[in-house]
Order: sequence, then C-alpha cells, then structure tokens
Amino acid sequence: MSRARQVRRFLHPTGVLLSGSVVLFAIQTGLAAGAGGGAGVAFGPNIELIGDPGLPNSIEENESSVAASPKDPLIVVAGFKDNTATAGGLSCYFSTTSDGGSTWTPGGRLPVVPDRNEFCADPSVTADLKGSFYYAYLNGHSPGSSLGDSLETDILVARSTDGGRSFPGFVVVARGLAGAGVTDKPYMAADASAGSKFKGNLYLSYTFEDHVPVFVEGIRMTSSKDGGASWSPPVVLDRGSSSSIVEASVPVVAPDGTVYDIYSEFDGLGMLNLKFAKSRDGGKSWSAPARIASGLPSPGEFFLRNSDPKFYATPLVGFRANSFPTAAITPDGAIWVAWIDFARGSCNSQFFLPPCDNSDLRLTVSRDGGKTWTAPVKVSDETNASDQFFPWIAAHPNGLVSLAWLDKRLDPANVDYDAFYTNTFDGVTFSPNVRVSTVSSVLGNLDYIGDYIGLAATGTGVFPVWTDRRDKNNLDMFTARGTIVP
Repeated sequence: MSRARQVRRFLHPTGVLLSGSVVLFAIQTGLAAGAGGGAGVAFGPNIELIGDPGLPNSIEENESSVAASPKDPLIVVAGFKDNTATAGGLSCYFSTTSDGGSTWTPGGRLPVVPDRNEFCADPSVTADLKGSFYYAYLNGHSPGSSLGDSLETDILVARSTDGGRSFPGFVVVARGLAGAGVTDKPYMAADASAGSKFKGNLYLSYTFEDHVPVFVEGIRMTSSKDGGASWSPPVVLDRGSSSSIVEASVPVVAPDGTVYDIYSEFDGLGMLNLKFAKSRDGGKSWSAPARIASGLPSPGEFFLRNSDPKFYATPLVGFRANSFPTAAITPDGAIWVAWIDFARGSCNSQFFLPPCDNSDLRLTVSRDGGKTWTAPVKVSDETNASDQFFPWIAAHPNGLVSLAWLDKRLDPANVDYDAFYTNTFDGVTFSPNVRVSTVSSVLGNLDYIGDYIGLAATGTGVFPVWTDRRDKNNLDMFTARGTIVP
C-alpha cells in the first residue's frame, strides 16, 4: 500500500457503538429453490458478532475472514478488524461457534507487538485436518510519534489448538522494513486434504512493497510444515514493475496438494489482469506467473458511490472498493475464481473522472490445472445498474460452489447495500440470488468499509460474514447460517 493508501486505510473518523452484546435478529427464514446449476439454501437469523464484550465502544468492524473445522464442521471461527477507542485503535478480533452457527462466543483481541502506534489489519483464518485454526494478520507499528516513514508492518500468525476458543501467542512470519518496504494483504490456506502428501502444510501469500529505489509491489509466498511454528524463507512469485501493481493474492490448495496463488495486476488506468502461480512440491518451487484473464474492464482499485453529492463531480469521492480476486477449489480439482468488473466498460482510476458504477460479479473456472479458463460469466441476477462488490467464494465437499457479496440492487439511489448469496455446480447457471441481510446497510458518506468479506462452506452449511451498517452509526460484523436444501 502506498503512503496515501495507508492514511486512507488506517485512519478514519471515530464513533460510538451503542451495544456490546450479541444480538439475534428474529427473521423469517429465507429459502431459495435450487435452479439450473445450483442448490436451494435456507438462511437463519442475522447474528451480530462481537469481538470483545468488554469493549463496547467499537467504531468500525470490517475485513472478515471465516473458516470451518475440517475435523468438526460445527466449529467455525470468524476473524475481523475493529477500531476501538480503548484498545489501541485498529485491532483484530475473533468470534467462535461450536454449534454450527446458532450461537457465537466473543473470543477477544489478537496479540500484537506492543508499541505506541500499533495496529492490526487484513485478518485471514484457516483450519487444518486436526482441527487447529490459524489466524494471519498484519501488525503495523512505529516507534515514533506518528506513522510516517518509520512505519513497519509485520505479518503474524496465531494458532488455536482448542477449537478456536483462544489464540494465545503468535509467530512473526514476515517483516516490513521501516522506510524501505511494507508487507501488506496477507492471506493463508491450509492443505486440509486427507489424500494430499503435503497435508498439514500452511501457505501464506502477501504483497511486499519496495520503496527503494522506486515504488514496486510484488507477490511473495512462505510456507510452514510444522503447524505454523516455523516458516520458510519467502519466495518471490511476481516481482511486479514500476508501471503496474500486483497485489491481493489468495492461495488455494487442490486435493492432490497442488497450491495455486491467485492475484491481481493492474495499472490504475482501466485494465485488470488476473494471474496465478502454482507449486506441485509443497511450496518448494513455483511456476512462472500465468494469466487467468486479461484486459478486464476495471482499474483494480476505485471508488464506488456513497451519499456524498460530489460523487460524479469530484475525484476521490465515494468509498474505496476493488477488483481483488477470490478463489476456491472443488474436490475434482477445478479452480474457481471470482471478481468484479464493470459492465459498461472500465472507468478511470480513482484519481480521475468519470467515477466507477454498475460493477458486476464475474466467475471463471479452470478444469485442467490452469491451462485454460472458461469465458467470464456474470453471477448476480439483478437487472438494474447497481453495484455488486466484495465477493467471496467457497467450495463444499460435494462440489457445490457458494458465493456471497455486497449488493446495492435494492436502493434506487445505488448507495445502501445488502449481503447477497448464490451457488452453482457448473459455473454457468446459478441458484436465484438470495438476500441474506434482513436490513439494508446505510452507507452514508463513509469512504471506507474494508476491502473484503468472508465465506465458509461445509457439507450442509454456508457461513457468510459481512460488514454491516444497519444501525446507521457504526460498521458491525454480521453473519447468518445458510443450510443447503437437498
């Protein structure tokens, strides 16, 4: 992240959270009948997740990641970032369910390197076959009185061996270089396939920003073979260049142990490429980068409409969004990649007019290890020029693929949003889109609500976790269990 992006990302106006308790919203269960390539799903009540009930003055919860235990699918852990006035500003928290999403227990704050300017961001949660959970996150800190050039960002991984009830310590996986380089956007995956010869391996991919001699972003990968206790030296998968940005990598693991790292490349001027690298030997060596799709109509990072009347008239007005990819692999080894781009053609970057609108959710699939990819298809079934954004994707054991995202279709002004869901077996036809949130989020003039949401899938369940602003004052974390209907 550039210095300007650091300021926009980590420093935001404060507010007051009115309630610190878990709230169950009684709703009428929604049911989507299976159609075409999808399956039916019934969603239960919306549930607010709390990171720490002892910190009632939460300001903004966002950037959720969620994982279910392969050993016991009733155990699910959600991680997210929160800004609290009494806990050092931006901190990472977690909440856990052991009954398949009916009730959730606040887990508390993740440990960080103590410093006067510490903050936490970019949480990522995964789980292995033994039922251990792993939580990767960005820990920024600075010994000075302000962030400035002395900012250092490290990537930490905490481990839970008690079913996600506690994450007592951490290991420093990668370090930034104060004034010279910044680590950013870590994401992690576990090899949880019983038939893989690399089962138990952990893979963590991240962006590294070199600031000397010129600003260049690259993708790096590290792995662990001992449950996160130690990590390999990072491997550079893509060095990037001074004329384009590569970032937002997401590792996924195939049943045979092949690892794919999916990421974006863009120049900010209107064209997006999606790329990947893969390893067949447990992360020891990696292929050269290859493209999934090229010339997609998106500048990569941009601003979507909020309620500020200066949108459409002034650059840098709206809220920050992106076309970062999300990926999953089904039991047959097929690789599924989703993202958003723009139906009417790409808009200019966030620094120029016109601004971006009518963003749509797309999907492509490879069934031959990344050699070929299907033509991108639109996932959402709205018919108006509304924005869909922040998608996440997850695969079920039977080959069903679920997708969740945020969606403005219900607001004629294209400002307020809801959480939506669909699924597919074939990547061509989808179940009817289902509204998951029961109350729309009032976006207002917010210019930042995070960079992504989370989604986990089990044999019969699906767990979207999203940032929500139904109370019009704060960004809160919500979830709802979906039950797949035969």
